[in-house]
Amino acid sequence: AYAVQAWVALALISAGLLCVMAKIGHPGRALNAMRHADTSWMTRELLTVPFIYLGVLAVLQPSGPAWLAAAPALAALGFLYCQARILAASRGIPVWSEPAIVPLVVVMGLTEGAALSAGLFALASGSASAPLLVLLAGLLVLRQVAWTRYRSALVVRPAAVRARAVLDRFARHFAIFGQTSPALLAVAALTIGEAAGVWLSMLAGLLALAGGWALKHTL
Repeated sequence: AYAVQAWVALALISAGLLCVMAKIGHPGRALNAMRHADTSWMTRELLTVPFIYLGVLAVLQPSGPAWLAAAPALAALGFLYCQARILAASRGIPVWSEPAIVPLVVVMGLTEGAALSAGLFALASGSASAPLLVLLAGLLVLRQVAWTRYRSALVVRPAAVRARAVLDRFARHFAIFGQTSPALLAVAALTIGEAAGVWLSMLAGLLALAGGWALKHTL
């Protein structure tokens, strides 16, 4: 189950980095982004990538110790934090430069990771993982707290009036489909039979993941 999740994670990270490289005016110069660790959160983000890839590959070796999985996990947490700080540093965009976006993006990333992990574990092993489902439910609560704090912080930003209207419309659907539904499905998967629990785990993970991606797209 770890191997399946690890390869999916590397594929997603690779796809994201390729998208970033593709939007650069001169993609051939993408490696220049590695030269400004003292000032750029994008550079710091890129510097975590080798540790993620190498750490995962080391764990997946036949003799790789399980405890080594902590190394790429910590590197991935740094990668996620850098992404959040990149948005906060975009001072020309009010809904990004709000400091409350940092904990929101970090919690969103952790929630989506738990959602993928719970769903892929159920798919790969044919059983629901109680620890992953509990983790997902707890992170959904934290995501709601971070989302509420972020929207409250935008109230004092006059430049974000029109953006707040868009976010308010999105919030109603997000609360139902991206938050409440996956949380209830995760709880149900913990209490229902094994076969149904697998399907409920995958559905809970899919909804929580889709909700996070929809929120990022809206932002």
